[in-house]
Amino acid sequence: MKKIFNILSQGGIGDALLLTPALRAIKKQYPFSRTHIFCGTLAHLQIFKNNPFVDKLIGKSLWKHPIRTVIAMQGWGKYNYVSDYGAWLPSLTSDKYAAEIIAEMLGVALSTENVELFLSAKEEARARKLLSGYKNCVVIHVKAEFSPNKDWIPERWTELIKRNPQYTFVQIGRVSEDYVQGCIDFRGLSIRDQFGIIKCASAFVGVDSLFAHAAAALGTKAVVLFGPTTPVIWGHPNNLDLYAGLRCSPCMDILRWQPCPYGKECMVQLTVTKIETALSVAMLSTKSEKQLGTAGADRT
Repeated sequence: MKKIFNILSQGGIGDALLLTPALRAIKKQYPFSRTHIFCGTLAHLQIFKNNPFVDKLIGKSLWKHPIRTVIAMQGWGKYNYVSDYGAWLPSLTSDKYAAEIIAEMLGVALSTENVELFLSAKEEARARKLLSGYKNCVVIHVKAEFSPNKDWIPERWTELIKRNPQYTFVQIGRVSEDYVQGCIDFRGLSIRDQFGIIKCASAFVGVDSLFAHAAAALGTKAVVLFGPTTPVIWGHPNNLDLYAGLRCSPCMDILRWQPCPYGKECMVQLTVTKIETALSVAMLSTKSEKQLGTAGADRT
């Protein structure tokens, strides 16, 4: 009998993306299995769109699928339920990468730690068109939805842009997020369109959030600003993670939505100069990869 993985995707949108390495592992470990994803929001659905390791997506509200939800949550039959790994307070109880924790909950071993997004050729073409005419595009994302403690100092975003006119800064995120003066404004586009913009940009700079995970998934060099969370759990090998590592950090699993009593010193210590230096490294890496790619094409 075929093994069926009926997985309930819950938590933040970034948590849905952190599930993707386990989906590949399932197909490798159980090649004849079927994987069904139950998405609590349509935003989660956008993470798994075009994913070749998903056999079925249900992207409506879980309230419209109460029986299936109860079956998944209770673990009855052949259903597997990915519980909210965040409820285990991972930064206090674990030193494992979040994707590895999720895979263990599913009972599989990761074949790769890479998070994955699959854009269509049409989606990439639309993103290239949006960025056409701009050079050295750097995407920025300034606001973490989960907690304001993750956010960098607003004035420093403005300073970063003013000090680096050699780059074209492109801002993504929700329309409700504060606009940073001097950016090309792409806030409010669909999640998939914003993924495309990250894919086609030269680099990404942002706080620990969905879009930082997306940059890793899409192979875009990224500078990620960590403060109350730790890159040990939420970082990615191909990102440049900046983290002060103060004695009070990581505190996200303690404070959650409560304001930092120390004035977010962990974010204050991430200076504009530090971000500039890391961004220069990211841009040089992108340039080198493009040159190698061109050289390889010439040889063929």
